[in-house]
Amino acid sequence: MNNKILVIDDESLNIQLYEDILSHENYAMETAFSGKEALEKLKHFSPDLILMDVMMPGMTGYEVCRRVREIPKHQFTKIIMISACTDIDERLQGYQAGADDYMTKPIEKEEFLAKINVFLKLKKAEEIDQLKSDLLTLFSHETKTPLNAIFGFSGLLKESPNLSDSEKQYVDNMVEAGNHLLSFVDKTILLCELKKDPNLERTAFYIEDQLQDILIHYQEKISKKNIEIRITRDSKTLMSVDWVLIAKMLEFLIDNAIKYSPQDGIINIIIETQNNICTIQIIDQGQGIPEEDLEFIFDPFAIKNIQNHQAGQGLSLSICRYIMDHHEGIISASNNPDGGACFTCELPISEK
Repeated sequence: MNNKILVIDDESLNIQLYEDILSHENYAMETAFSGKEALEKLKHFSPDLILMDVMMPGMTGYEVCRRVREIPKHQFTKIIMISACTDIDERLQGYQAGADDYMTKPIEKEEFLAKINVFLKLKKAEEIDQLKSDLLTLFSHETKTPLNAIFGFSGLLKESPNLSDSEKQYVDNMVEAGNHLLSFVDKTILLCELKKDPNLERTAFYIEDQLQDILIHYQEKISKKNIEIRITRDSKTLMSVDWVLIAKMLEFLIDNAIKYSPQDGIINIIIETQNNICTIQIIDQGQGIPEEDLEFIFDPFAIKNIQNHQAGQGLSLSICRYIMDHHEGIISASNNPDGGACFTCELPISEK
Protein backbone atom coordinates (compact mmCIF):
# COMPACT_ATOMS: atom_id res chain seq x y z
CA MET A 1 0.00 0.00 0.00
CA ASN A 2 1.34 3.43 -0.96
CA ASN A 3 1.90 5.99 1.77
CA LYS A 4 -0.59 8.85 1.67
CA ILE A 5 0.41 12.51 1.82
CA LEU A 6 -1.81 15.59 2.07
CA VAL A 7 -0.28 18.87 0.87
CA ILE A 8 -1.89 22.08 2.19
CA ASP A 9 -0.81 25.41 0.69
CA ASP A 10 -2.69 28.41 -0.69
CA GLU A 11 -0.04 28.93 -3.41
CA SER A 12 -0.47 26.72 -6.47
CA LEU A 13 3.22 27.11 -7.38
CA ASN A 14 4.24 25.65 -4.03
CA ILE A 15 1.89 22.70 -4.45
CA GLN A 16 3.31 22.10 -7.94
CA LEU A 17 6.82 22.13 -6.50
CA TYR A 18 5.93 19.50 -3.89
CA GLU A 19 4.19 17.38 -6.50
CA ASP A 20 7.27 17.51 -8.74
CA ILE A 21 9.59 16.47 -5.90
CA LEU A 22 7.31 13.66 -4.72
CA SER A 23 6.16 12.42 -8.13
CA HIS A 24 8.94 9.81 -8.35
CA GLU A 25 8.37 8.45 -4.82
CA ASN A 26 5.15 6.50 -5.47
CA TYR A 27 3.07 8.33 -2.86
CA ALA A 28 -0.73 8.70 -2.97
CA MET A 29 -1.21 12.48 -2.82
CA GLU A 30 -4.09 14.85 -2.19
CA THR A 31 -3.91 18.64 -2.17
CA ALA A 32 -5.84 21.41 -0.46
CA PHE A 33 -5.58 25.18 -0.99
CA SER A 34 -6.93 26.18 2.44
CA GLY A 35 -7.29 24.91 5.94
CA LYS A 36 -11.04 24.57 5.52
CA GLU A 37 -10.65 22.45 2.39
CA ALA A 38 -8.02 20.32 4.12
CA LEU A 39 -10.27 19.56 7.10
CA GLU A 40 -13.06 18.61 4.71
CA LYS A 41 -10.77 16.22 2.80
CA LEU A 42 -9.62 14.63 6.05
CA LYS A 43 -13.15 13.29 6.52
CA HIS A 44 -12.56 10.76 3.72
CA PHE A 45 -8.77 10.82 3.21
CA SER A 46 -6.47 9.50 5.94
CA PRO A 47 -2.94 10.69 5.22
CA ASP A 48 0.17 9.24 6.80
CA LEU A 49 1.83 12.65 6.50
CA ILE A 50 0.65 16.24 6.13
CA LEU A 51 2.83 18.93 4.53
CA MET A 52 1.37 22.26 5.56
CA ASP A 53 2.07 25.92 4.91
CA VAL A 54 1.88 28.14 7.98
CA MET A 55 0.55 31.45 6.68
CA MET A 56 -2.71 30.88 4.83
CA PRO A 57 -5.79 33.11 4.58
CA GLY A 58 -8.82 32.25 6.67
CA MET A 59 -7.17 29.61 8.86
CA THR A 60 -3.48 29.49 9.67
CA GLY A 61 -1.46 26.30 9.63
CA TYR A 62 -1.29 26.44 13.43
CA GLU A 63 -5.08 26.32 13.72
CA VAL A 64 -5.35 23.52 11.14
CA CYS A 65 -2.71 21.57 13.06
CA ARG A 66 -4.63 21.93 16.33
CA ARG A 67 -7.85 20.81 14.61
CA VAL A 68 -6.16 17.74 13.14
CA ARG A 69 -4.77 16.75 16.54
CA GLU A 70 -8.33 16.78 17.92
CA ILE A 71 -9.39 14.06 15.47
CA PRO A 72 -8.73 10.62 17.06
CA LYS A 73 -8.24 8.73 13.80
CA HIS A 74 -5.38 11.06 12.86
CA GLN A 75 -3.50 10.73 16.18
CA PHE A 76 -0.51 9.09 14.45
CA THR A 77 -0.52 11.29 11.35
CA LYS A 78 2.77 13.15 11.05
CA ILE A 79 2.68 16.89 10.35
CA ILE A 80 5.52 18.92 8.85
CA MET A 81 4.94 22.66 8.80
CA ILE A 82 6.72 24.67 6.10
CA SER A 83 7.26 28.44 6.25
CA ALA A 84 9.52 31.18 4.97
CA CYS A 85 9.69 32.52 8.54
CA THR A 86 12.84 31.53 10.42
CA ASP A 87 11.87 33.10 13.76
CA ILE A 88 12.29 30.70 16.69
CA ASP A 89 8.99 31.79 18.25
CA GLU A 90 7.16 30.80 15.06
CA ARG A 91 8.76 27.36 15.20
CA LEU A 92 7.84 26.89 18.85
CA GLN A 93 4.28 27.89 18.07
CA GLY A 94 4.18 25.17 15.43
CA TYR A 95 5.42 22.50 17.84
CA GLN A 96 2.95 23.66 20.49
CA ALA A 97 0.14 23.31 17.97
CA GLY A 98 1.10 19.66 17.46
CA ALA A 99 3.50 19.68 14.52
CA ASP A 100 6.17 16.99 14.38
CA ASP A 101 8.67 19.13 12.47
CA TYR A 102 9.12 22.63 11.06
CA MET A 103 11.02 23.38 7.84
CA THR A 104 11.92 26.74 6.38
CA LYS A 105 11.75 27.75 2.72
CA PRO A 106 13.44 27.32 0.38
CA ILE A 107 13.47 23.59 1.05
CA GLU A 108 16.42 21.39 0.12
CA LYS A 109 15.16 18.40 -1.88
CA GLU A 110 17.29 15.63 -0.37
CA GLU A 111 16.66 16.76 3.21
CA PHE A 112 12.96 17.15 2.44
CA LEU A 113 12.68 13.59 1.12
CA ALA A 114 14.76 12.22 3.99
CA LYS A 115 12.51 13.82 6.60
CA ILE A 116 9.39 12.52 4.89
CA ASN A 117 10.85 9.01 4.87
CA VAL A 118 11.82 9.19 8.55
CA PHE A 119 8.39 10.39 9.69
CA LEU A 120 6.55 7.80 7.59
CA LYS A 121 8.62 5.05 9.23
CA LEU A 122 7.99 6.58 12.66
CA LYS A 123 4.24 6.64 12.10
CA LYS A 124 4.22 2.99 11.11
CA ALA A 125 6.30 2.03 14.15
CA GLU A 126 3.96 3.93 16.49
CA GLU A 127 0.89 2.30 14.96
CA ILE A 128 2.41 -1.17 15.34
CA ASP A 129 3.36 -0.46 18.95
CA GLN A 130 -0.18 0.74 19.70
CA LEU A 131 -1.64 -2.34 18.01
CA LYS A 132 0.56 -4.61 20.14
CA SER A 133 -0.53 -2.80 23.29
CA ASP A 134 -4.23 -2.96 22.33
CA LEU A 135 -4.01 -6.67 21.48
CA LEU A 136 -2.22 -7.46 24.74
CA THR A 137 -4.80 -5.53 26.74
CA LEU A 138 -7.68 -7.23 24.91
CA PHE A 139 -6.11 -10.65 25.36
CA SER A 140 -5.53 -10.03 29.05
CA HIS A 141 -9.09 -8.97 29.82
CA GLU A 142 -10.74 -11.60 27.61
CA THR A 143 -8.67 -14.39 29.20
CA LYS A 144 -9.50 -13.74 32.85
CA THR A 145 -13.15 -14.80 32.67
CA PRO A 146 -12.54 -18.31 31.23
CA LEU A 147 -9.59 -18.75 33.62
CA ASN A 148 -11.83 -18.05 36.60
CA ALA A 149 -14.23 -20.70 35.29
CA ILE A 150 -11.37 -23.20 34.96
CA PHE A 151 -10.22 -22.58 38.53
CA GLY A 152 -13.75 -22.78 39.92
CA PHE A 153 -14.73 -26.03 38.19
CA SER A 154 -11.31 -27.56 38.88
CA GLY A 155 -11.83 -26.96 42.58
CA LEU A 156 -15.24 -28.62 42.48
CA LEU A 157 -13.88 -31.51 40.45
CA LYS A 158 -11.04 -32.16 42.90
CA GLU A 159 -13.53 -32.46 45.77
CA SER A 160 -15.22 -35.39 44.06
CA PRO A 161 -14.71 -38.67 46.00
CA ASN A 162 -14.84 -40.61 42.74
CA LEU A 163 -11.47 -39.37 41.42
CA SER A 164 -8.44 -41.61 41.48
CA ASP A 165 -5.06 -40.30 42.62
CA SER A 166 -3.88 -39.97 39.02
CA GLU A 167 -7.03 -38.07 38.08
CA LYS A 168 -6.50 -35.68 40.99
CA GLN A 169 -2.96 -35.14 39.69
CA TYR A 170 -4.43 -34.26 36.28
CA VAL A 171 -6.63 -31.64 37.97
CA ASP A 172 -3.58 -30.24 39.81
CA ASN A 173 -1.68 -30.03 36.52
CA MET A 174 -4.62 -28.21 34.94
CA VAL A 175 -4.72 -25.68 37.80
CA GLU A 176 -0.95 -25.18 37.61
CA ALA A 177 -1.16 -24.50 33.87
CA GLY A 178 -4.00 -22.05 34.51
CA ASN A 179 -1.90 -20.25 37.12
CA HIS A 180 0.97 -19.90 34.64
CA LEU A 181 -1.41 -18.34 32.13
CA LEU A 182 -2.94 -16.08 34.80
CA SER A 183 0.55 -14.91 35.78
CA PHE A 184 1.24 -14.02 32.16
CA VAL A 185 -2.06 -12.13 31.94
CA ASP A 186 -1.29 -10.15 35.11
CA LYS A 187 2.19 -9.30 33.84
CA THR A 188 0.77 -8.21 30.50
CA ILE A 189 -1.73 -5.88 32.17
CA LEU A 190 0.98 -4.43 34.41
CA LEU A 191 3.31 -3.86 31.45
CA CYS A 192 0.58 -2.03 29.53
CA GLU A 193 -0.15 0.17 32.58
CA LEU A 194 3.53 0.99 33.03
CA LYS A 195 3.85 2.04 29.40
CA LYS A 196 1.12 4.64 30.02
CA ASP A 197 3.31 6.49 32.56
CA PRO A 198 1.30 5.92 35.79
CA ASN A 199 1.33 8.21 38.81
CA LEU A 200 3.53 6.81 41.58
CA GLU A 201 1.95 6.24 45.01
CA ARG A 202 4.98 6.89 47.21
CA THR A 203 5.13 5.69 50.81
CA ALA A 204 8.10 5.51 53.20
CA PHE A 205 9.26 2.06 54.40
CA TYR A 206 12.50 0.34 55.21
CA ILE A 207 13.57 -1.73 52.24
CA GLU A 208 14.79 -4.54 54.53
CA ASP A 209 11.27 -4.98 55.97
CA GLN A 210 9.72 -5.16 52.51
CA LEU A 211 12.36 -7.66 51.45
CA GLN A 212 11.59 -9.96 54.38
CA ASP A 213 7.88 -9.97 53.47
CA ILE A 214 8.76 -10.99 49.91
CA LEU A 215 11.05 -13.79 51.08
CA ILE A 216 8.27 -15.17 53.30
CA HIS A 217 6.06 -15.36 50.21
CA TYR A 218 8.72 -17.45 48.41
CA GLN A 219 9.61 -19.63 51.41
CA GLU A 220 8.09 -22.78 49.90
CA LYS A 221 10.13 -22.46 46.69
CA ILE A 222 13.26 -21.63 48.68
CA SER A 223 12.82 -24.66 50.96
CA LYS A 224 12.07 -27.00 48.06
CA LYS A 225 15.53 -26.33 46.57
CA ASN A 226 17.18 -25.90 49.98
CA ILE A 227 18.48 -22.48 48.97
CA GLU A 228 20.29 -20.29 51.47
CA ILE A 229 19.41 -16.58 51.34
CA ARG A 230 22.21 -14.31 52.52
CA ILE A 231 21.33 -10.64 53.08
CA THR A 232 24.15 -8.13 53.51
CA ARG A 233 23.47 -4.46 54.28
CA ASP A 234 25.46 -1.52 55.56
CA SER A 235 22.51 0.13 57.37
CA LYS A 236 18.72 0.15 57.42
CA THR A 237 17.46 2.18 54.48
CA LEU A 238 14.26 4.23 54.66
CA MET A 239 12.94 4.95 51.18
CA SER A 240 9.90 6.71 49.78
CA VAL A 241 8.92 4.87 46.61
CA ASP A 242 5.89 3.19 45.09
CA TRP A 243 6.27 0.04 47.16
CA VAL A 244 3.62 -1.85 45.21
CA LEU A 245 5.79 -1.51 42.11
CA ILE A 246 9.19 -1.87 43.81
CA ALA A 247 7.99 -4.97 45.68
CA LYS A 248 6.77 -6.43 42.39
CA MET A 249 10.18 -5.79 40.84
CA LEU A 250 11.97 -7.46 43.77
CA GLU A 251 9.56 -10.40 43.54
CA PHE A 252 10.40 -10.93 39.88
CA LEU A 253 14.15 -10.72 40.51
CA ILE A 254 14.06 -13.05 43.51
CA ASP A 255 11.79 -15.51 41.69
CA ASN A 256 14.22 -15.42 38.77
CA ALA A 257 17.16 -16.12 41.10
CA ILE A 258 15.34 -19.04 42.73
CA LYS A 259 14.36 -20.49 39.36
CA TYR A 260 17.92 -20.58 38.04
CA SER A 261 19.65 -21.49 41.30
CA PRO A 262 20.94 -25.06 41.67
CA GLN A 263 19.82 -27.36 44.46
CA ASP A 264 21.49 -26.28 47.74
CA GLY A 265 22.54 -23.02 46.11
CA ILE A 266 23.09 -19.61 47.67
CA ILE A 267 21.39 -16.34 46.74
CA ASN A 268 23.16 -13.20 47.93
CA ILE A 269 21.17 -10.00 48.39
CA ILE A 270 23.41 -7.00 48.98
CA ILE A 271 22.03 -3.57 49.98
CA GLU A 272 24.37 -0.58 50.05
CA THR A 273 23.72 3.14 50.43
CA GLN A 274 26.08 5.78 49.09
CA ASN A 275 25.69 9.32 47.71
CA ASN A 276 21.91 9.21 48.19
CA ILE A 277 21.65 6.08 46.03
CA CYS A 278 20.46 2.71 47.33
CA THR A 279 22.06 -0.15 45.39
CA ILE A 280 20.42 -3.58 45.57
CA GLN A 281 22.18 -6.60 44.09
CA ILE A 282 20.56 -10.03 43.73
CA ILE A 283 23.15 -12.66 42.86
CA ASP A 284 22.48 -16.34 42.15
CA GLN A 285 24.70 -19.35 41.41
CA GLY A 286 22.96 -20.45 38.23
CA GLN A 287 24.39 -20.76 34.74
CA GLY A 288 24.39 -17.01 34.14
CA ILE A 289 23.13 -15.08 31.13
CA PRO A 290 24.43 -15.68 27.59
CA GLU A 291 26.66 -12.74 26.69
CA GLU A 292 24.72 -12.07 23.47
CA ASP A 293 21.51 -11.63 25.51
CA LEU A 294 22.81 -9.15 28.10
CA GLU A 295 22.23 -6.10 25.89
CA PHE A 296 18.59 -6.95 25.17
CA ILE A 297 17.49 -8.79 28.31
CA PHE A 298 15.26 -5.94 29.53
CA ASP A 299 13.49 -5.44 26.20
CA PRO A 300 9.86 -6.62 26.01
CA PHE A 301 9.63 -10.11 24.49
CA ALA A 302 13.42 -10.29 24.13
CA ILE A 303 13.25 -13.96 23.15
CA LYS A 304 15.26 -15.26 20.21
CA ASN A 305 13.55 -18.64 20.04
CA ILE A 306 9.89 -18.11 20.97
CA GLN A 307 9.11 -21.83 20.62
CA ASN A 308 11.65 -22.90 23.25
CA HIS A 309 11.61 -20.03 25.73
CA GLN A 310 11.03 -20.64 29.43
CA ALA A 311 7.86 -19.55 31.20
CA GLY A 312 7.77 -15.88 32.16
CA GLN A 313 10.79 -14.91 30.09
CA GLY A 314 10.45 -11.71 28.14
CA LEU A 315 7.99 -9.82 30.38
CA SER A 316 9.22 -9.84 33.99
CA LEU A 317 12.55 -8.15 33.35
CA SER A 318 10.98 -5.62 31.00
CA ILE A 319 8.51 -4.72 33.76
CA CYS A 320 11.46 -4.29 36.15
CA ARG A 321 13.10 -1.84 33.75
CA TYR A 322 9.91 0.22 33.41
CA ILE A 323 9.49 0.33 37.19
CA MET A 324 13.06 1.58 37.60
CA ASP A 325 12.61 4.13 34.82
CA HIS A 326 9.54 5.56 36.57
CA HIS A 327 11.62 5.93 39.75
CA GLU A 328 14.52 7.50 37.81
CA GLY A 329 16.64 4.50 38.73
CA ILE A 330 18.87 2.13 36.80
CA ILE A 331 18.70 -1.65 36.47
CA SER A 332 21.45 -3.73 34.89
CA ALA A 333 22.43 -7.37 34.48
CA SER A 334 25.85 -8.99 34.49
CA ASN A 335 27.55 -12.33 34.99
CA ASN A 336 29.72 -13.20 37.99
CA PRO A 337 33.27 -14.37 37.29
CA ASP A 338 32.54 -17.40 39.51
CA GLY A 339 29.26 -18.17 37.75
CA GLY A 340 25.68 -17.04 38.13
CA ALA A 341 23.80 -13.87 37.24
CA CYS A 342 23.80 -10.54 39.07
CA PHE A 343 20.98 -8.02 38.79
CA THR A 344 21.78 -4.56 40.11
CA CYS A 345 19.17 -1.90 40.93
CA GLU A 346 20.25 1.67 41.74
CA LEU A 347 17.42 3.69 43.31
CA PRO A 348 17.56 7.37 44.30
CA ILE A 349 16.75 7.70 48.01
CA SER A 350 13.83 9.88 48.99
CA GLU A 351 12.57 9.74 52.57
CA LYS A 352 9.57 12.02 52.01
